[in-house]
Amino acid sequence: RTLRFLLQAATGMIAQWSALGFTVLFTLAMAAVFIPYWRHVIFWPSATFFVFGLLLLLIAVSTSLDLSLWSSAICQGPDNESCQLTLDIGRTIVSDIASRFVDASLKIILIGSIGILLSIIVSRFSKRKSS
Repeated sequence: RTLRFLLQAATGMIAQWSALGFTVLFTLAMAAVFIPYWRHVIFWPSATFFVFGLLLLLIAVSTSLDLSLWSSAICQGPDNESCQLTLDIGRTIVSDIASRFVDASLKIILIGSIGILLSIIVSRFSKRKSS
């Protein structure tokens, strides 16, 4: 029961909204450091999102690829039905988790890319305005 409660607390709606709130808070704090320089206000939080999105994508891809390596360590014989069932369940769980990671990482990479592009546009616009 305790483990089930801890897993629910760590992955439930409260945990997700808390993680989102902390992300927004720390992103605003990072942007506030660069307030006089608007290009950097946009660029550094966006670059952080982009890099962490790429890391999350790498984790998702490596997780889904490593499952085939586990099969030889888990199953000693090819005729073991319980081992095959375990591998099928494991593949389903890992593919579901990896797909969620891929979806999240692509969204984070997209947000970071848009922010970096926006910072470049702001930089170009501010150079033209000052000339």
